[in-house]
Amino acid sequence: MFCNNFGFMLKLLCLKGLIMEIVSKLVEIEAQAPIDNNYIEKKIRDMGIEPLRWAIVKVKNNILTISLAYENTEEIQTAKKTGFFRALYENL
Repeated sequence: MFCNNFGFMLKLLCLKGLIMEIVSKLVEIEAQAPIDNNYIEKKIRDMGIEPLRWAIVKVKNNILTISLAYENTEEIQTAKKTGFFRALYENL
């Protein structure tokens, strides 16, 4: 029974803010001078991502490949908005 409900239990813990899901991915951004931390972080935030960490891993022509990690809040926010999960969240 525990194994069948494990994903559900993780979602409940996420809803309560007790754990978070960290996502890592590669993104490409076009480099325009001047390139500094603020420029890169603004480009990442323009994608709707609040990075926990990032690093330039490849440069080709004027394209920067950025490895970044961020908290996956989209699924959690969607779950909070649904009546079923909202009721569970409010009553935990």
